Amino acid sequence: MTVQAHTQYSEIALDHAQNARNYGNIQTNSQGEYMKFAIPLAEGKLTTHFGHCKSFALLTVNTGETTITQKTEVEAPPHKPGLLPVWLHEQGVTHVIAGGLGQRAKNLMEGKGIQVLTGAPCLEPEVLVNQFMTNKLVLGANGCDH
Repeated sequence: MTVQAHTQYSEIALDHAQNARNYGNIQTNSQGEYMKFAIPLAEGKLTTHFGHCKSFALLTVNTGETTITQKTEVEAPPHKPGLLPVWLHEQGVTHVIAGGLGQRAKNLMEGKGIQVLTGAPCLEPEVLVNQFMTNKLVLGANGCDH
């Protein structure tokens, strides 16, 4: 990657960080400000059925950087209406990237300060977060109708 390209990606990441800060989507820890993404998984890729996924990838990106600093996969709690937004908030999640998500769940997450992006393609979580951070994430229609 050239210095110019790295600078361009860093500027995009800073733009995302500023937008996230404006909407309260930045967390702070001992290493500074960060964004934490949750992506529902099936077989290592985003699954379109958010509420019934077996696990979530949780990826952390420090603001001002274009690289993922931490990735963990955690088992999803049992499916109960209204539980996932609370659980994700407790995990420190600031952003959810999903294929499909019902309007009620989306509203509950946004009420917890979590930015929700729906219509994402079924790709690996690192690819999705990197695309978001470089302004290349292409979202389609929300894959959920309830």
